[in-house]
Amino acid sequence: MMSIERSTTVADLVVEGPALARLFEQLGIDYCCGGKRSLEEACASRGLDVATAIALLEADGGAPEGEAEDWARAPLGELCDHIVEAHHALLRRELPRLSTLLGKVEVAHGPERPELAEVRSVFEEMRDELEEHMEKEELVLFPLCAAVGSGAPAPRFVASAVAVLEDDHASTGPRSSVCAG
Repeated sequence: MMSIERSTTVADLVVEGPALARLFEQLGIDYCCGGKRSLEEACASRGLDVATAIALLEADGGAPEGEAEDWARAPLGELCDHIVEAHHALLRRELPRLSTLLGKVEVAHGPERPELAEVRSVFEEMRDELEEHMEKEELVLFPLCAAVGSGAPAPRFVASAVAVLEDDHASTGPRSSVCAG
């Protein structure tokens, strides 16, 4: 659990625990442009009790809970269900939220930072690709995996379906900082 002080800036709290951003959004506290304010000042401006806010933030902890399941050993159908229920659901929730936040940042800072338009454009392109990729997985690949995992023979087109999805990964991966050298 992270230690949260009244005097810590809201921005510093989000840097230390990025998941806290969602809680700040629920509380109506600006962690971007208004992030240089202390937590105490930010709460006061919203009419919130700082002790209550600290308790909420400390309970959240700023980090997602870890998984206990060993997905490398799980049956294929179970793994596919988990990917859809946990990871695809997360993307379906967060991608629109991030689009909205990028739009707000571009409106607020775009006149002095014209590169923000390109950042938003690249993000929206990647979002479209991710949403299309998830649909391919859910409509084609995952049902095939579940059937094969239950003992059904693999149709001949499985290899080409997998190749299409791997091409999606290969074309998107180099643009991400995680995959870039």
